[in-house]
Amino acid sequence: MHKILFRRLIQILLVIWSVGTLTFILTRQLSGDMAYRIAASRYGYDQADSAAAEAVRAELD
Repeated sequence: MHKILFRRLIQILLVIWSVGTLTFILTRQLSGDMAYRIAASRYGYDQADSAAAEAVRAELD
């Protein structure tokens, strides 16, 4: 019983680490301006402009 639980725990940790690593790599590979993407997600793609992106850049700095 303990052997099965230990194996499952190792599997869960491996999956969590793999998903986190894959997510990190994929978000780093995205091209474009990240401040504009954040502004677009906050205000919508129709309302996102350079002023909104600058406001996000100011927040991030």
